[in-house]
Amino acid sequence: MKIYRISFWKSQYKGLFFLLIIPLTIGIVFYSKLIIGSFTGGINPFNNIFVLLLFLFLLVAMVALIFLKFMEYNYIMLSDDRIIIKRLFFPFLSRAYRYSEVEDCILGNFGGVSPNYLQFRINGRWTAKWINKLGLVDEKDYAKLIADLNSKGIEVFKKDLK
Repeated sequence: MKIYRISFWKSQYKGLFFLLIIPLTIGIVFYSKLIIGSFTGGINPFNNIFVLLLFLFLLVAMVALIFLKFMEYNYIMLSDDRIIIKRLFFPFLSRAYRYSEVEDCILGNFGGVSPNYLQFRINGRWTAKWINKLGLVDEKDYAKLIADLNSKGIEVFKKDLK
C-alpha cells in the first residue's frame, strides 16, 4: 500500500485554514457577548426577528464554510485493488474507488489558491471535483502518483496544474 501524504503543518493550505477559522471564531465570540449582554440589560436581539434570523443564517453559513474547508484536507492511499481518498478531519467520510471501475481521471486545479483535485470517470460519469481535493498531497509526489495510476491501467489527464 502506497500513501501519498504530508503533515497538516507542512501543507501550503494551512494558512488559508487559519484565515477562515480565526475571523469566524471572533465573530461567534462577539455575538455570544451580545447574547450574554442581553440577559444583563443590554440590547436584546431576540426582540428583533430580523437580527435573530440574520444570526441564524450567519451561523449556518459559518458552519458550512468550516465543514467545506475541513473537506479539503485529503490524502491518497493506493492499495492492491482500490484508490482510497482519506480525509484528515472526517475519516468516516473517506471514499474508495476500485481500479476496475475507474476509466480515467483528471488531476486539475480550480485556480487561485485552492488545492488540486482528482476527478474520476466511473462508468461514463464523472465524480464531483470538489469532493476529492488533495490538500495533503505534496505537489512533488504528483509524478509518482500519476505513474502509479498509469501502471494500474488508469489514464491521468492534467488540467490547469500549478
